[in-house]
Amino acid sequence: MPRFEVKQSAKLNLTSYSGLALIGQCCQAAQVEAVIDPRLPVSQGMRRSDLVKSVVGLLSLGKSDFEAIEPFRGDRFFKEALGLAKVPGSVWMRQRLDARAAELRELTDELSLRLLERTEAPITAHKGYVCADLDTFVMDNSDTKKEAVSRTYQGVDGYTPIALYLGNEGWNLGLELRAGSHHSALETEYFFERAFPRLRRVCAADAKLLWRADSGFDSARLLFALADERDRWAALGRSFDYLTKWNPRRQDKAGWGGLCVYDPDKCGKNAPPRCKYCEELDSSGECPTCKFKNDPDKDRPDGNPRIFGFDASKTGLGEFITGALKKLPVHDAFTKQKFKVDGSASPRERCCESLGDVTHYERFEVGPLVEIATPDIPLPGYSFVYPGLVEIGLFVKAKVTAGGTIRFDYSRNCSPIFSNGSGQVVMFPAVEGILKA
Repeated sequence: MPRFEVKQSAKLNLTSYSGLALIGQCCQAAQVEAVIDPRLPVSQGMRRSDLVKSVVGLLSLGKSDFEAIEPFRGDRFFKEALGLAKVPGSVWMRQRLDARAAELRELTDELSLRLLERTEAPITAHKGYVCADLDTFVMDNSDTKKEAVSRTYQGVDGYTPIALYLGNEGWNLGLELRAGSHHSALETEYFFERAFPRLRRVCAADAKLLWRADSGFDSARLLFALADERDRWAALGRSFDYLTKWNPRRQDKAGWGGLCVYDPDKCGKNAPPRCKYCEELDSSGECPTCKFKNDPDKDRPDGNPRIFGFDASKTGLGEFITGALKKLPVHDAFTKQKFKVDGSASPRERCCESLGDVTHYERFEVGPLVEIATPDIPLPGYSFVYPGLVEIGLFVKAKVTAGGTIRFDYSRNCSPIFSNGSGQVVMFPAVEGILKA
C-alpha cells in the first residue's frame, strides 16, 4: 500500500475524506489481507479482503448503506487510500458479505485484536487497575420496520447492543447487536465466552484487571462465570477481579451480608435443593432454586454426519411449490421447473431442559433449490428450427434460481422438538445463451 506524503503542490486536488489515508494504514497494520484471504479464498473475482476494507472505509465516513459505495467506484483516492485492487459494486458487496457473514464476524474480531497488538496501543490503568467496562446502550430506530426492532428500556423502539471497553482509552473488545427488548443479562454468558480470551490476549501479564458492570448484569449465572474466570487467571499467575452493582430485587437489604443465605423455615425445606445433571443452583432470589444450565461443553458431536440429496419435484412439498408457481402471472412463460434438496444431518448430544439430562439430537443443514426457466427461444436470423426434428443456431432462455440454507436441530426426546432454527434465501435472475449444432 502506498504511504501518502504531505507536501505543497501547485496542482489543486481536494478531497473531503482525507482521513481515509489513516484508515488504510490501520487496515495494513491489522493485516486484513493475511487474515481474510487465506481463510476465505476466491477462485476468481474480487478478494474478500477488498470487500472488508471497502465496508470499513464506508463506516469510517458514517455511511452504513451498501448503496453508498457507488459514488466511490471511480474515486482514485478511495481506492489507493484503502489499498484496493478494485472498488466493489453495492449489489456484489451485499451478496458476498451476506453469504459469509458468520465467518467474517470471527475474522473481524481477530483484526481488532491485531490492530491493538501490532500498533502497540497503550492500555492505561486507573488507580492501579486496567478496567474492562461492560454495558448496553440504546440505538433509537423509532418509526422503522427493521428486523428485531422492539421496545427498549429507555422507552423507545430500537436495538440494545452490548459492548465491552478496555482501559482509560476505551478500546472496544466486543460489540454485538441485540433486539431492543433483549435484557442485559440474557444469554450474556456467551458474550463472556468470546470476551474473556481477548482480555487474556491483549492485557499485559503483570496488569491487574478489574471487570466492571452495572446492576443489569447482577445474575448468579454471570457471577459464577466471572468467578471461574478469576480462577483461570489465578492459575496463570495473573490478577482478575470483578465488580458488579447489586440489584436488590426483593431481598432484605438490612440482612444482606454479601452471601446468599438459605432459610429452611422460610423456604419450607430442610436443605438446599440437589440439582440434577445439567442444572445449577440459582441463588439470585430469596431462596435458592434449581435452574437449567445449557452447558456448551456438553453440546458436542456424537457420530459422523450423513449427506443426502434428492429431487423433490414429485414430493408433496414440490407439488405445493409447483402449485404456487402456477398462480404467478409469469408461469405461462416460465414453464420449466426444478426443485432439489441437498443437505447433511450431524448427530450430536446436549443438555435438555425438559429432561434435566443429556439427550441425542441431529443438526440439519438443508439447501433447497428452486429453478424456473423459459424454453429455449431461437434468435431470429441466427437459428433454424424444424419442430420435433432439428434445432440449430443460437438460442436464449431466461432463468430465475432461488436457493439458500436452512439450519435447525431436531430431537425425538427433548421438548421443544425443533430449536435453533435459522436460514437465508438468495435469488438470482439470469439470461443464458445457448449454441446448438
